[in-house]
Amino acid sequence: MGEPMEPLRLGDGWQLFLDDYVIEVATGLDRVLHQPAKRGPVLSPDQPWEGSLSFGNINRGADGRLHATYHVHWHDPRVREVLPADARDDKPHWFVREVAYAVSDDGVRWEKPRLGLVETPAALGDDPFLPQPIGATTENNCGVPFDLCCDLGLYGNVSDPSRRFLVRLRKNVGTLEERQPFNRGHGALCFGPEFPDFTGDVNWRDKLEPIENARLSPRGFLNVAGFDEIHGEWFGLMQGVRPHWIPSRDLARWSTPDLEHWTGRPCLFPAPEDPHTLERYDEFMDAAVIRCEGLWLGFMVVFHSDRTHPHYGIPERWWRKGTTDLQLIASRDGGLTWRRVADRAVWLPHGAEEDSFDRLAYVGRPVRVGDETYFYYLAMDGDHLSHYHDGAQTPYYHDRIRRTRIALAAQRWNGYVSLTAGTHPATFISKPLIFTGRHLHVNADASRGEIKVEVVPVADGEIVDPWTPETCPGLSFDEAVPVTGRQVEQRVRWRGGDDLSAWQGRPVRLRISIRNTDLYGFRFE
Repeated sequence: MGEPMEPLRLGDGWQLFLDDYVIEVATGLDRVLHQPAKRGPVLSPDQPWEGSLSFGNINRGADGRLHATYHVHWHDPRVREVLPADARDDKPHWFVREVAYAVSDDGVRWEKPRLGLVETPAALGDDPFLPQPIGATTENNCGVPFDLCCDLGLYGNVSDPSRRFLVRLRKNVGTLEERQPFNRGHGALCFGPEFPDFTGDVNWRDKLEPIENARLSPRGFLNVAGFDEIHGEWFGLMQGVRPHWIPSRDLARWSTPDLEHWTGRPCLFPAPEDPHTLERYDEFMDAAVIRCEGLWLGFMVVFHSDRTHPHYGIPERWWRKGTTDLQLIASRDGGLTWRRVADRAVWLPHGAEEDSFDRLAYVGRPVRVGDETYFYYLAMDGDHLSHYHDGAQTPYYHDRIRRTRIALAAQRWNGYVSLTAGTHPATFISKPLIFTGRHLHVNADASRGEIKVEVVPVADGEIVDPWTPETCPGLSFDEAVPVTGRQVEQRVRWRGGDDLSAWQGRPVRLRISIRNTDLYGFRFE
């Protein structure tokens, strides 16, 4: 069997099967990627100032409710005068953006309160392409005083409760210059202990801790994954550091030790196995990254560009026809290298029809709601080619402009990937591991079958056959009580009980017999 294997030291988190970290033997089992169920748009542009939506942050507040802060766009030809010189004749960028707010008790139904903070259009004209703003009103949900609010405690590997949230404040809120789409000006980056209650707490700013000289990556994205303890730095994943459209887009890891001095290095390119014909040339457009059960999990946007289109565009521009969907990627070395989960299978597919609400399924982040993961993502109802590269910048669609919504997809909590067996039982065997808890739990759907677990001792420094018949006393398959439920956390038991204290701190393996079951993960606590 080769050299002895150093046991894995497990904490109380879940061990998932996004990679082979805990797997020694899984012969006869299928690794199955589970796609979430689409539940459609939940935040749509239904107000005059909401020509389109983008860049949403959805966080759970101290009140237990979900709070959404997101960008809204509307056409405003006045912005031409404050755009960079090389963009002033680019009609698709004759829009302004503002940060809006919505709140929800259940994550499905959202309220857009009237904040009275800034002016927005009271109405828009009826031009389907460039509707003119008409009048002004403060009866809107706009004027959020920050444009980034990232939950580092939940997603970013930060344990200090006083630094749970990373917030970027806005400067000159509501002015035309601050709202123009190429604006990179911003206020301070701050840490905070909770979602800033700017609507109910007049002293909310006093709870923030400004970070001296801090800034986001110079790449220009509202994007921070969190803190990588391996290399002692903050990082985020975004489009590449070099011209990312030659020959295709790629992803880079931008990192900083102090949230001031950033360095970018390419880390993920399309592989030979990815489609690269003129009809479909796959590119990596963006990725939202979170800390998930001991690894970094990325929701990567893959752009399927159609390079046969007559208005495909010149390489150094972004006028490209195509669709986008999401794949999962995972890293255990702080984001330096990434594994494509489930062999490049699509996790969140785009809509099949040309006018599907999510013809472009774009970047998003998950939130746990009960026993489900709610994944909120940007959904665009048309092709990536919004305007032709024809000099006149003609809209691609004859009767409308592509619009963006925030949509919801949901799946079982931690249910991204399972090890699955059919009617013929198969056995999963873990690598040698050391645990500290008293009880073993599984996340599984065994409603059609059953799971049995046995615990096998591993002698220090010895080469052990994973199929050895020896088991820990009282913890064999013969003494196991079958798990037959479908809950996201089910305790494993044997006829003599479920207390594993006698084996804490001692190397063991798990052998798990699976029949007609999806096993998503296990943990000790």
